[in-house]
Amino acid sequence: MGGSQVKRRTFIEPVYLHWLIAPLYLGGMAKNETLIMRIDAERKKKLAERSARLGISVTAFVVKAIDQELSITEKKSMQSVQAVFGGVPSFFRACCMTASTGGAGCYAVAAYELTRHLLDLCPHDTDQHEWHDLVNELSQLEKEEEVLEWFDEHMPKCMKLVPKRRRQSFYKGFRQFEDENVPA
Repeated sequence: MGGSQVKRRTFIEPVYLHWLIAPLYLGGMAKNETLIMRIDAERKKKLAERSARLGISVTAFVVKAIDQELSITEKKSMQSVQAVFGGVPSFFRACCMTASTGGAGCYAVAAYELTRHLLDLCPHDTDQHEWHDLVNELSQLEKEEEVLEWFDEHMPKCMKLVPKRRRQSFYKGFRQFEDENVPA
């Protein structure tokens, strides 16, 4: 083996791709933002092949992948809120049904009953003591916005049954229960 051998370094040559975000398949949104990505030639080739197989543009393929990832990330961030009750107790659903039809009950009654049973509605992924602490924190809240925010965060499916225009009534039912059950 004569002569000197030179080791060749292999590196990825960047390929610059310019894509417009929000393609037509997303409901005809205006294309007003640009995303510049730097990828290697092999990845560019794979993107082109896979998007062609699906019959969509590379831009649409990438935007679709981004949307899927954003959806997953959003779901994970929603799960990061601790102590979320994932259901709707049947008694609360019944109270809301009655309130929505203009019956004798109203959303204040629904809130009163939900607040009365809160300690028994500990989410499955939450320690009983932690839930009791959170419910005690709720009891200390005075402002309507803070109370409604607590319920939105910890009882989101229940709060979806309460129309925006009836949230004040819901707060009044919570306040009534708290006022009647203040330790002497």
